[in-house]
Amino acid sequence: MSWQQYVDGSLVGSGHVTKAAIVGKDGSIWAKTEGWVIENDTVALAQTMAQDAEAVRSKGITLEGAKYFTIAFDDGNFYGKQGPNGLSLAMSDQAIVVGFHSENITPANCRMTVEGIKDYLKGVGY
Repeated sequence: MSWQQYVDGSLVGSGHVTKAAIVGKDGSIWAKTEGWVIENDTVALAQTMAQDAEAVRSKGITLEGAKYFTIAFDDGNFYGKQGPNGLSLAMSDQAIVVGFHSENITPANCRMTVEGIKDYLKGVGY
């Protein structure tokens, strides 16, 4: 399965994620939802996720020009809100799984879907 298939099928295709990406810990984009303009943010995203929890909690994360305030950050998993929308990030050994949800999606479902892909990637050595 290609990285794009994980984004299109397992993440967005679940109905629990509006837009998704899989990003290397160096900020390189492995796959993303078509039309999602995140190229300018992925290196900073990877650097932020590598910081200590207090730094992430206080700064939040900016993606596609929107600042997501930290709701939770633990064990490499981030959940943030920006108005009615949310962002879930989960770090595996080599990648960061990114899931954005709009207001009509239950935040917990988005987070579980993103973390599920992260767990799978860790299980297969990524």
